[in-house]
Amino acid sequence: MLGDSVNLASRLEGVNKQFKTYTMISAMVKERLGGAFPVREVSRIAVVGRKEPVIVYEPMTQESFDARRPLLQAFDAGLRQYYAGRFPEALRLFEAIAAQDPPASCYVEKCRELALAPPDAGWNGVWVMTQK
Repeated sequence: MLGDSVNLASRLEGVNKQFKTYTMISAMVKERLGGAFPVREVSRIAVVGRKEPVIVYEPMTQESFDARRPLLQAFDAGLRQYYAGRFPEALRLFEAIAAQDPPASCYVEKCRELALAPPDAGWNGVWVMTQK
């Protein structure tokens, strides 16, 4: 198998492990699903070997989504703060749910790093992946 989609799928497998999620899809796959499954946005990422960042999502069953709705809303609030470059606020939101949500625990570490060494003024919220 060859091509950009195959390369991205391979990269997302590694990103999935880094965020401690079970399944991850790209924005293109989400669009093609047409709302068949609920998803939560996990991150804007830049993967090795690809110039443009990609938004990735975690798909789940409706039952799981409904059961986790408050946690997912808290995660989304933290993600919005992270994207806006408000790392202390994002950290506070992610810390509140990190014990129940592996991706939130990943953001706790990332927000701590960024709070200590803030990015340049051109911050765009993209998490640059340095591993394949």
